[in-house]
Amino acid sequence: MISKRDQKIADRHARVATRRLHQVDPVESFMFLPGVNREIADAMVNAGLISLDDVRVASDDLLLSISGIGPATLIKIRESTQ
Repeated sequence: MISKRDQKIADRHARVATRRLHQVDPVESFMFLPGVNREIADAMVNAGLISLDDVRVASDDLLLSISGIGPATLIKIRESTQ
């Protein structure tokens, strides 16, 4: 029989593993946006964006300040995140 202490440890490890399984790499998710490649996605993360919600609420000025995002790409991103 497993002790209560060992059960608590096992439960904690299971919760951590489940959280890790459901975490999404922001670079990978940003690469699904039209016109965004790995370099642009990396730059978006470096600018402090970590989720598609962050991109959705980010100002046009912030997005345009990211290397590789110009007016045309901005329009595509805005259309895909509405």
